[in-house]
Amino acid sequence: MTWRHIFTESIAALRFHRQRSIFTTLSLAWGVTCFVILISYGDGFERALVKAFTAVGQNLVLTIGGQTSEQAGDCDPAGGYGWSMRTPTSSRSLFLWWTSFRPKS
Repeated sequence: MTWRHIFTESIAALRFHRQRSIFTTLSLAWGVTCFVILISYGDGFERALVKAFTAVGQNLVLTIGGQTSEQAGDCDPAGGYGWSMRTPTSSRSLFLWWTSFRPKS
């Protein structure tokens, strides 16, 4: 079989099954278009999130007063696993609480 014979057979098949060929071509184009749109949307969303987080500040820690959830790790004095602690609610007590965790120099 030569390349010329293969090419003429494929053209004849495309002409014979014209409707199927058109639908297949359209579905492939639609799939590629949807893929490009979704990838573009995801990249734009990622850029918007990065821009929003860098605008707020990179060294920012937000806390909400109350009690932390239990975490896996050290045993607490009551004999259970994990630990929880009360977090301060005022800005002055938050500063004092935060500085108590900083390493002493």
